[in-house]
Amino acid sequence: MRSRRDSGQTLKIVSPVHKALRQISEYLIRQMDEIDAPGWESHLLSYVEVYGPCRVSELRKVFGYNPSTLTSVLDRLESEGLISRRPNRSDRRSILIAVTTKGRRIGRAARRVVEDFEVDILENLSASDLEGFRRVMAAIAEVTQVELRREVGK
Repeated sequence: MRSRRDSGQTLKIVSPVHKALRQISEYLIRQMDEIDAPGWESHLLSYVEVYGPCRVSELRKVFGYNPSTLTSVLDRLESEGLISRRPNRSDRRSILIAVTTKGRRIGRAARRVVEDFEVDILENLSASDLEGFRRVMAAIAEVTQVELRREVGK
């Protein structure tokens, strides 16, 4: 990989994106606390509520948890009656994760928090701001060639 440090183009994207990720994380954890939802675990519940049942490997890829951390998170959510695990009939080597009724309620509440947050952000952006953001995100996807989740309908 070639170095481009002298080009003046370094850390104009990655550093602000990293900072924004931390800000989003801190903000959403505070908001989840206000609705008595279990922090980032609520985000996982929201994801499974929409896309589930999900394979554990999909959750690892989407959320970036290492296997032992994800196992602990899933154990905790299961012990609280928020998810269930069941064998995957199409692949006996894998387990599917689904939300329970209680988990669905929390997942939906968490999703509303995230949707409200996004509306608040969008109210501060113009259409051209949003288009520029989409272009930056597309460039990141192109350069990284990392697919975290296949888009719905693809």
